[in-house]
Amino acid sequence: MTLDVALLEQAAGPASESLPPDVAYNRQWARSLLNVVFRRLREEWAASDRLGLFEQLEPHLWGDVTAVPYPDLAQRFGLTQVNLRVMLHRLRQRYRSILLETVAQTVADPAEVDGELQFLIQVLRQ
Repeated sequence: MTLDVALLEQAAGPASESLPPDVAYNRQWARSLLNVVFRRLREEWAASDRLGLFEQLEPHLWGDVTAVPYPDLAQRFGLTQVNLRVMLHRLRQRYRSILLETVAQTVADPAEVDGELQFLIQVLRQ
């Protein structure tokens, strides 16, 4: 299953107060799960002394059009634009990996992970 990290984050935006209780509960669960994933990813980058770079790449992870442009970031951190794009690609891959690991911890059978991910996306789109 292909995961669009930016779509997940956008879908996890503020919940509508008019949602039925079960939908609101599921949405809060999904948002909490995504927060756990993000915190773990952030901690990994902090542990490797790359928190500053992570904080600058984060808006690109979510597709934020107001993020600092790649050329500026590359120059700021002494990287080529190609290296910066590779780092962002790896950041997205790691986010997906942590998400899969986290979702796998919520199901009894590993075969249920894809279904749970589909449910997560469905809940966030509501």
